[in-house]
Amino acid sequence: MKSLLMLFTVIIYVNFGYTQESKFQKKWDFSGRISFGSENNYGNPGLLFQTNLNYQFHKTISTTGALGFFHSLPELNKEPGAELSTFSAAFIGFNLMHTAVFNQNKNYVKIQGGALLINTSSIYRNLTLTAFDEFGNPFQYVVPKQEVLTKVGYHVGMLGGANLSEKVSFGLSLDIYSYQIFGDIVTIGIDLGYKF
Repeated sequence: MKSLLMLFTVIIYVNFGYTQESKFQKKWDFSGRISFGSENNYGNPGLLFQTNLNYQFHKTISTTGALGFFHSLPELNKEPGAELSTFSAAFIGFNLMHTAVFNQNKNYVKIQGGALLINTSSIYRNLTLTAFDEFGNPFQYVVPKQEVLTKVGYHVGMLGGANLSEKVSFGLSLDIYSYQIFGDIVTIGIDLGYKF
């Protein structure tokens, strides 16, 4: 996680320091994102679907409303004792975004961060989980068949891509969603945007 924080720091510095001046007009844009990632440190991979509505009120600053859904793939779950469990999360978020443009406004890098309200649901097919105490000794414990949790957290993300036309953009995204520890859900995906 330290390397991710360092990467974000470097990109933010470059983003603010080397952005090109561009002609500004207030505008809305909508984007859809599909990503692949993991729900926890053990490796509970799944797919994330997210929609974003952005309002650019400054030449480099915009606000973003996000609505998303993450669902794990139980067949790929590597969490000890819960290999066939399913994890789902629905969230709504509000972010501030900084955009840097390059190459005569053809390419962009966007850094964003903000608040997140998330509702998670874990369904365990095996009620016994294995955990480790402070000495590294394994022990088993029983959990409810379904755990539902609603929490406030935060999201940080980075998006880089190209403007395919005046209206359409395409990019690659890295997103980190946190509500208990840093990086509860980490995803990498593709983003397709449309400017109004």
